[in-house]
Amino acid sequence: MIDYSLILTTNFEGKQFVLAGVNYENLDWLDESSKPTQSELDALWESTQATIANKKAQEEAVKTSALSKLAALGLTQDEVKALVG
Repeated sequence: MIDYSLILTTNFEGKQFVLAGVNYENLDWLDESSKPTQSELDALWESTQATIANKKAQEEAVKTSALSKLAALGLTQDEVKALVG
């Protein structure tokens, strides 16, 4: 199922809209720019998923790097957990 909310928040940052529910038909475009068509949004689904996956991978890489650096400083696993929550 295509997540229009995710597509819109990922690709149309700063645009004003309201999506009531999950269907395109419930998209109220409040922005002055042209409302994207359902076909345009559908075409963005795969690239949006890839963008989100890349962001998550980057965040995980940063977290792993930070944890490694803390461990290299001599912190125990319990101390690291206390610092990062």
